[in-house]
Amino acid sequence: MNSQRTRASKFPPEIHEIVENTARMLSMPSSDLTECLTNETADEVAQFSQWLRRSNFSDALLAEIRKDLIRRPNKRLCEIQARFGVLLAA
Repeated sequence: MNSQRTRASKFPPEIHEIVENTARMLSMPSSDLTECLTNETADEVAQFSQWLRRSNFSDALLAEIRKDLIRRPNKRLCEIQARFGVLLAA
């Protein structure tokens, strides 16, 4: 996968599928999620999606993650993982 920063629209096709699946998990349009990913690499998007699947978040926490993405679309995925990872550990 591409490790260079790239516009989300330039992601390889397999990442577009991951974005669609991640958007479904977060109950948001994939186009909205794509707009939030402009500062992310394809590897970071794939890792974030895997983390979401493994974490088995409640619907309420997934809604909080969605709100976080929408409220601050330039927030890095690693920041979201750090914030919500603490909740998993608690």
